Amino acid sequence: MKQVEFEFPYDDHSDKIEFTLPPASSALGKQIVELSLPKSALIMLIERGETSLVPRGGTVLKEGDKLLVLAEIDDIPEVRSIFGVTE
Repeated sequence: MKQVEFEFPYDDHSDKIEFTLPPASSALGKQIVELSLPKSALIMLIERGETSLVPRGGTVLKEGDKLLVLAEIDDIPEVRSIFGVTE
């Protein structure tokens, strides 16, 4: 995934995480709206092969998708758990 640098000077309680969906993720084949993500979590970008897309609630997650997610720091462990991502 291409590295994007940006800062949120008004909010030091949020952070971004990047990860590839693991093959055994329970999120695979689901629409984003079905995931029950924390309210602070926003999937900002999905890289799928050579294509980058801005997801919507109806976007279905596929194996190999690389996600860029913004969330409050306290919610990041829950986000990782929902996607089956370990650090």
